[in-house]
Amino acid sequence: MIQIKNLTTYVGNKEQRMLFHDVSLEIPQNKITAFVGPSGIGKTTLLYHIAKIFKANNGTIEYFDANSNKILNPKIDLVFQDFNLFDNLNVTENIEVGNGVLGFNLNKDHLLKQAELININPEILKSNVKQISGGEKQRVAILRALNRRSDFILLDEPTGNLDLETSKLIFDTLKELSKTKTIVIVSHNYELVENYADKIVKIDDAKLVVLKDNSKDNIKQNLQESKTDLNKKPNTFNKFKIAFKFIKNDLKTKLWQVLLIIASFVLAIFSTLLTFNLNTGTTKFSDSFVKVNNLDLASIRKPSFANFSDQEIQELKQDKNVKAIYAPTPVSTSFSLKYNNNSASSVSFFQINNDDFFIQRYKSLSNVSGSFITNKNEILINENFAKKLGLLNPINQTISLEPTFSFYNETKDFTDELKTIKYDLKIVGQFKTLEYQNQVDFWIHQDFLKDLEIKIANIYAKYGKLFNEISHKPKEGDDGFFKSSLYIFKTSYDLDIKLIEGSKPSNYNEIIVSNKLLESAETNFNFKLNDEIWAEFKSNNRGIILKIVGIYDSEITEFRYQQDIITKLLETTNARLHIFFDANASSDTINNDYLKKLSNKYSIIDGPSSIVFELMKNSKLVQFITFGLFIIFIALFGSFLTSYLKSLSDSKRKNIGILKALGTKPLWILFYQSLHVVFILFFTLIAGLIIVLPSLNPVINLITGLAALETNLLTNFIAFNSLWLIYSSIALVLFSFMSFWQYKKATNKLLQ
Repeated sequence: MIQIKNLTTYVGNKEQRMLFHDVSLEIPQNKITAFVGPSGIGKTTLLYHIAKIFKANNGTIEYFDANSNKILNPKIDLVFQDFNLFDNLNVTENIEVGNGVLGFNLNKDHLLKQAELININPEILKSNVKQISGGEKQRVAILRALNRRSDFILLDEPTGNLDLETSKLIFDTLKELSKTKTIVIVSHNYELVENYADKIVKIDDAKLVVLKDNSKDNIKQNLQESKTDLNKKPNTFNKFKIAFKFIKNDLKTKLWQVLLIIASFVLAIFSTLLTFNLNTGTTKFSDSFVKVNNLDLASIRKPSFANFSDQEIQELKQDKNVKAIYAPTPVSTSFSLKYNNNSASSVSFFQINNDDFFIQRYKSLSNVSGSFITNKNEILINENFAKKLGLLNPINQTISLEPTFSFYNETKDFTDELKTIKYDLKIVGQFKTLEYQNQVDFWIHQDFLKDLEIKIANIYAKYGKLFNEISHKPKEGDDGFFKSSLYIFKTSYDLDIKLIEGSKPSNYNEIIVSNKLLESAETNFNFKLNDEIWAEFKSNNRGIILKIVGIYDSEITEFRYQQDIITKLLETTNARLHIFFDANASSDTINNDYLKKLSNKYSIIDGPSSIVFELMKNSKLVQFITFGLFIIFIALFGSFLTSYLKSLSDSKRKNIGILKALGTKPLWILFYQSLHVVFILFFTLIAGLIIVLPSLNPVINLITGLAALETNLLTNFIAFNSLWLIYSSIALVLFSFMSFWQYKKATNKLLQ
């Protein structure tokens, strides 16, 4: 028995139409119930509701057995008006699949008897579905439903394509079957329905009107299965046994497409292997060369020399070619490094910290040894620079580092104190690269440089030499060059002095100035109390914006500041940014697109070197070739995916709908749908081993003429199988995802 309670259904997207409004109906057990009415009234939709194919907006449909026990997972067979058979299988195979998905084995003797009942010639059972007529297909669909062990059989226009004599045979069979089955029919043939149906329901104006109800006659039903319904038991083996039927059906659908997919798959793996082998030697070297020497870096600042806000930094990071941004410590000196009696000077070094970006940057270098730095007293050294110090095995060796200065007309006490600065650093790692005019000699911790700059600046401050000149505050749009400046005779952090006007500094960026300074600046700057000025450090020529908050009496051009100005400045400074780009991006993309936009707003101090032109000619040639091969690979792989998705949308959607209608479990549907992909992947593996491996090295030699780029057979074999496994996994996951996406659609949509 089936109970429909308070069912309401709307159809249509933009303009919804009500098919059913709060309807209820009881479909009797082991009887024939027929729905009648004009076309478009909702008969098939109601049948889809009962079959659990199409969900109503409101209401419930419940299923019961002969003892009035609710059935949670009813076995329902739906015979569609347009057959929904597997076109590339014969009739018997279609019925075998219908049984197999439920775990039943096909009894061919029983099938012959059922075929005879509905006037199907035994020869038709051997025929391909494509070769039989529409009426024969309709009878085959009914035969498939009769042959399966279902509680409820639903038929949509079961005699629509049949002559009167065959239609009567069908209804005679359904009448006999209704002794043990609940039959629901949608039909236009009212005369036949009236003669055979126990209950006739007309759909009229969104309501269900019962025209005939003999369902209470002969209440005592024969609850025993008829002799025509064999005692079948489901078996998982039977579900596996029909698997090859799906491979046969899929391969026959579009054989040329299957061959195209296999060829595309093999060529995609070949192109990937070829690209990988060509790039293995050159790409790693080129990438390391770029990263070691910072050829992927640009330095920018604001024309006003102001700090970048966090929001501005985040905006800069939005570009897909930007890998990282950080603010370097301004450095005032070059360095002299010493080991035993050997020394070497350097102005080319790279500031790093313990961020993951720098750790991964170091690990990605080719020909590196040792470990990454863990504290500010450790250093990473270039092999070429280590040789200048006489270090053949530099790791774990300790070297001394001293800043170097150029002095002009300075006091001996001041210069002697600067010369006392010296640090011992431990070498923990070494990187190798070709010698290059602007090569980076070592990587050093940013915190070490901060400590060094604070120490140097404090010595300058001690002797009143922290600042050497001032100028007007830069404005947005300035070119970064000051037209005039005022020399400062002395600066000091001694604030113990009487003010003429204003107050003493309360922040590190506030100062008090002498009246002599204001007098000297009157002509060019006309500074006043509360004005902001630009002051330049003598130690590193870096500037800072300072606010005049007080004035005191003095005969010299000087100003005074808070003592913590040095540490505060280095802790908060981000007036200059280093931007690291994707080394694989083209120089045109970086220079012409991204940096051109930046230059409209910021000053670009140093741009990234044109990576391609810094590399060796052979490296450029190989990269050009491999880039072309990569494009070919993408095109081939895209063709594979396009063919695959087209095959899926054209031929697999209906198959999924048929399997859903036959009551196949979701995982089994995905299994059956994936079999032909597994078949394709298996033949791809065989074809690849036969074709790809023997031809790979000859093709590499033909393209480059470099035998050094060839790889051994074992390496290629491992790489091929790894690629095959990766691509196969991607294909299977993608196929399963797409199949599941299709499976989630309503069955009636899949079968359209």
